[in-house]
Amino acid sequence: INAEYGVEEFENNQYFEFLSTYWPGSFDRKWDFWTYDNSFVSYERIGTLDVGILNVVPQEVLIRYHIYCAEVLEMKYAKIVKTKGYCPGCVMIEDLTGIGLSFLDKKIMELLREAVKIDADYYPAVLRKFYFINTPKVFSMIWSIAKKFFDKSTLEKFEIIPYDSKTLIPMFKEIIPSKYLPQFLEGESSFQISAAGSVKDYAKLKNVNQII
Repeated sequence: INAEYGVEEFENNQYFEFLSTYWPGSFDRKWDFWTYDNSFVSYERIGTLDVGILNVVPQEVLIRYHIYCAEVLEMKYAKIVKTKGYCPGCVMIEDLTGIGLSFLDKKIMELLREAVKIDADYYPAVLRKFYFINTPKVFSMIWSIAKKFFDKSTLEKFEIIPYDSKTLIPMFKEIIPSKYLPQFLEGESSFQISAAGSVKDYAKLKNVNQII
C-alpha cells in the first residue's frame, strides 16, 4: 500500500498543504509525542472538523490523506522497533468536543467504514489504545453505528471518557510526560492543533481558493 500511496508522493498532491494545516490532528512527521513507556501518541480533535469538507475535497483524496497519516504512524512504529527491538504501539487521543449529529451523514459513515477497513487490513498492530475524550451525549448515537465497523479485538482497545471527567488530566499526566501533552490537556507542548472550523472560510484565509 505504501508503494501506491507513498508519503512523499502524497506530499506533492494539490490538496496536501490544505489538509495538513486544516485537519485538527497531530499527524506531522516533524513532531513526536511519547508515553513514559515508549508508545507514540497522536492527538485529534475531530469535533472541530467541518463535515462539509466532503463537498470540497474528493473522498478519494481524504482516504489517501488517511493512508498518509497511517503511514506516518507506521514509520514511527518501525523507528521504535529498530532502536529498541519492540514498540508497544500508538496511543490515540480523540477529543470529541463539538461533535454533532452532522457526523451521522451517510458520506461521513462511508468514509469512516473505508478508513477502518484500511487500518484493519494494513495496520492491525499499530494501535495500542484509543481514548475518546470529552464525549457529548450525542456521541452514543454516532458510536452505535460506527462501532459496527470495528472487529472485537480493536473494540477492546477503545475507552470512552465522559465530558468534563475529573480524572482525565491526571490520568494522561500519569502516562504521558507534560512536554508531550498539548495545551488543551494542560500540557507544555508548543504544538498547536488546527482549530479547523468552516472549511471554505479556512481555504479562503489560506489563499487556496482553487480547491473550492
